Amino acid sequence: MFTCFDITGEQVPCDRQAVEHEVEEYCGQENIDHKGKKNTAFYQENSSLKSLNISAFHSRAILGYLVDQYAKDDSLYPKEPKKKALVNQRLFFEAGTMDKAFVEYFRGKAAKLFDAFDILDKLLEGNKWLAGEKKTIADFSMVSSVASIEVAGFDIGKYPNVVDWYQNIQTTFPGYDETVGEGCAALKKYLESLNKL
Repeated sequence: MFTCFDITGEQVPCDRQAVEHEVEEYCGQENIDHKGKKNTAFYQENSSLKSLNISAFHSRAILGYLVDQYAKDDSLYPKEPKKKALVNQRLFFEAGTMDKAFVEYFRGKAAKLFDAFDILDKLLEGNKWLAGEKKTIADFSMVSSVASIEVAGFDIGKYPNVVDWYQNIQTTFPGYDETVGEGCAALKKYLESLNKL
């Protein structure tokens, strides 16, 4: 993702099996819940902007920050309210529907994931990208979910618009192999260790 901008950054691997994503050093700060207890669940993302000296712990928030701070224009995350709302809707769909359906899939309940992919396929109908004519951070975010879901054994081949979009973004996503590809390889290894595949 850094290759989209004129910045350099270091990708620091995080071993989720070793619970590295919950340590204060990785997160940069603790989150204390309303009862005064340490709450690490909020920070259980693999993405952090600690090296840029800000505290942002969710990959979608990080994507928005990077565009706002470093992009030469707003094509990846439009400033125009209607266009931005469409990108946000796609980001929220991924976080609120796709990701939750993926969790249910692991619990043996695939119906919600089939429904989520039906919706995703419909959203992509007639569109090259998730939020319209141009690639946005919604595409960068969604491709990680789709790739992970595919690694977990879900057949995306039944969704032609998703397949076309997925193949297109794999070849046009800057640094796809170093980010999504390596993440999927780690996920596959982890799932194999759980005998999930």
